[in-house]
Amino acid sequence: MAKLENCQKCGKDSLDVWMANQCLHMICNKCLMQESSIDDCNLCNAATQKFWCPGRKYGCKFQKTICETRQHIKTCGYVPVSCPNECDQAPSKKSLADHVSFECRLRITECQFCGQGCYALKLSAHLAVCEEVLVSCNYCHEDNIRRGSLFAHARDCVKTPKPCPMKKHGCTFEAVETEIKDHLNFRNHISCFDDIHERIQELELTNTIERRNQRDEGAKHETNQPAVIRGVSLFDEELLWVVKLPNAVHPGDLSTIF
Repeated sequence: MAKLENCQKCGKDSLDVWMANQCLHMICNKCLMQESSIDDCNLCNAATQKFWCPGRKYGCKFQKTICETRQHIKTCGYVPVSCPNECDQAPSKKSLADHVSFECRLRITECQFCGQGCYALKLSAHLAVCEEVLVSCNYCHEDNIRRGSLFAHARDCVKTPKPCPMKKHGCTFEAVETEIKDHLNFRNHISCFDDIHERIQELELTNTIERRNQRDEGAKHETNQPAVIRGVSLFDEELLWVVKLPNAVHPGDLSTIF
């Protein structure tokens, strides 16, 4: 694919850059159209030059003077053009339609299995995870299984290894069902039972602590309630214990204990 080239007159990068056939200086089509009919290089003043079409990259043999270039650029099918999808490629004008339909990495394409649309450059990644793609079982070699159904197939497939039922307790053994049955014995799971015992002890300790905290909170709640004896509060607003002494001098005498 053609790449941008630098115009040595305006300094800008462009696709439609002409090349002088003697000095090989580059000039974009816009700058070239502003030149006079005198075929001199505006950079080195080399006289009587012809210019190679920007489509030379795709096989155009046109090499004419400035006057003759003006009409050619309008009809030449080899001239590089920008892709409407804004990809990094610049196909020739005559191949643009095929590029957009079949080659452009940013064209929207459709997954043949699920019908979802995505960029062509991401189609391979999509196919690697698409649940509608048909795959085969690596163990029984059954074909035409939806990838999305492979887990259910593995659950019922007698040749697919299954994890030990004690996996959640730390056992890493996997095998087909017949070998799992032979594997399931106490001797193979001593470490698992040790782990279960430790977890039970941790849970019992946690429950004991929680019950103790709840009991303490309940006792604290009861203590903070104002006690009233014969209409006299034993716990006033300042959190001071107020006690009526049995041998007070006067019947209404109270003693405050801090």
